[in-house]
Amino acid sequence: MRWMILGLMIVIGCSTKKEKKAERSKKTVMMQLYKEYRLMSIDTAKLRKFPYDYTLTNYDGKDINLESLKGRIMVVGFIYTHCPDICPMITQNMKEVRDKLKRNDVVFLSITIDPQRDNPKVLSDYRKIHDINWNDWYFLTGDSATIDEIASKMGIEKAKYKEGDTYFLSHTDRIYVIDEDGYVIGYFLGSKVEPDSIIKFVMNL
Repeated sequence: MRWMILGLMIVIGCSTKKEKKAERSKKTVMMQLYKEYRLMSIDTAKLRKFPYDYTLTNYDGKDINLESLKGRIMVVGFIYTHCPDICPMITQNMKEVRDKLKRNDVVFLSITIDPQRDNPKVLSDYRKIHDINWNDWYFLTGDSATIDEIASKMGIEKAKYKEGDTYFLSHTDRIYVIDEDGYVIGYFLGSKVEPDSIIKFVMNL
């Protein structure tokens, strides 16, 4: 009888460990579908991860190794400064989130998808135009190949089209939330999001 009880305890212990492991392998993810916000529990094996293994250049000319941001919650937007429509709205929505968010462990990244024109000086001017002064908000650029790789890994699609003597980029309208483990757990429509929905989600992490 004693051996039967001991065996049962071992089985229960193993089951508990498996259940805890299963719980750890899932993340709560928020996705915005037009005006609807959905919370889902998704296996981490199916989640996109932020690509930390790159170095980009900040608006002040300093190189930022993305690896140095590991372990931080991040709010990430993809923009370009010549964008006539959604990018200014993405930036303003992120600005409202940054202004209202009552956490000091969150960093903000605006990554250009147009590095040919968006050098550090242009990004610095863009930052000033939008009256953004926080040191925990990076405006990042890099060489075209690196930017394209990062955008692709984050699910950002873009298409170039000419208009007169200039060109514009049609691209995915997105703000992401990245958790401390590097998983993309928030998918928001950058120009259409209600900033309070991002704030509430991040505050509950």
